[in-house]
Amino acid sequence: MSLSFYLDKPSRHRRLGTPDMADNGIRRFFYDNLPNTRGFVREQNKKLGQAETIRPAESPDRPVPFGDLGMAIDYRLRYYFVVTPYRDLVAWTGAQLHRRRLEDTYSLAPTLVEGFFVELEAFVGEIGPSGRKLGTARERQLNRFCFVLALFEQMRRINPHPGNLLFAERMSSVCDLLGIADDLWIDDLCSLSRAFYECYKERLSDPVTLNPTFSGSIHIGGADADLILGNRLLEVKTTVTPAITKTMLYQLIGYVLLDYEDEYRLKQVGIYMARQATTLKWNLPDLLDRLHTNTSAPPLDQLRRQFKRAVQSTNLAHRALSASTHLRGPGAGGTSEDPVVVEAEVEGL
Repeated sequence: MSLSFYLDKPSRHRRLGTPDMADNGIRRFFYDNLPNTRGFVREQNKKLGQAETIRPAESPDRPVPFGDLGMAIDYRLRYYFVVTPYRDLVAWTGAQLHRRRLEDTYSLAPTLVEGFFVELEAFVGEIGPSGRKLGTARERQLNRFCFVLALFEQMRRINPHPGNLLFAERMSSVCDLLGIADDLWIDDLCSLSRAFYECYKERLSDPVTLNPTFSGSIHIGGADADLILGNRLLEVKTTVTPAITKTMLYQLIGYVLLDYEDEYRLKQVGIYMARQATTLKWNLPDLLDRLHTNTSAPPLDQLRRQFKRAVQSTNLAHRALSASTHLRGPGAGGTSEDPVVVEAEVEGL
């Protein structure tokens, strides 16, 4: 499960078939300890309302796949900092996790899948995307690779399903895979990429950790953040709505609190709103004080200990619920969904 799963509204848990998790310990921790979000969120959204939003052009015959574009731009932005070996990518994990099903159900041969990743590695090795702005042709091609990576990552987070664009048509070559994305979608990714470069070109050589996990992540399904740049934890959001929510803030702070041993020495947190090309950033102590009750927030190490207890109690409750659901079976008040299914986060809507 992702951290956002535990922060979801009760109505979403009812839709997911997990109503017993609607009032879990993690959610209660934030609402009890950091409740003063309304005015703060309003202030931040007033700033965002002044920014121009980058919107994808609408295709007459293909709806915009906002979730896929959100995952794809995550990959593209990471290439500005470092080239990750393909076997370390979540997309590769997703492809290998469902290797047999891809071949048997969707006729996507293992040799084709591996060929795609090999060509990706050769391409990024040739163009060297880290720390610089690419020419138009190379930028577009890299975004085509990133779009396909997003589709493979879906299979790690949502499991293979017919709605995945990988399976819309029969794929027989890497060229077919790279041709899945509409030209308008690639235009959109290029616009988002250029905007990020202009915002962060002076920081591309800073120390960076991509997809950081924390000592407490093991208790929340391996929850990982987007990146740590210097001593700032940064989450990337691609919503077309120029607004943050309290859930986004709680997710951001939750990652900080999962760093039980203060391994990353985080001093700041921020949200990069990719479609508004705007970074909202805050000093961590100031943010905690602002969101706390009417007194200053406790020291960070104390909050981490409290959060750890909340995480552990929630984890035990979730295990008990899962065991009960397994014994009762689908239709007996539980759900037949694989836990990975409810991990997905679709942005842009």
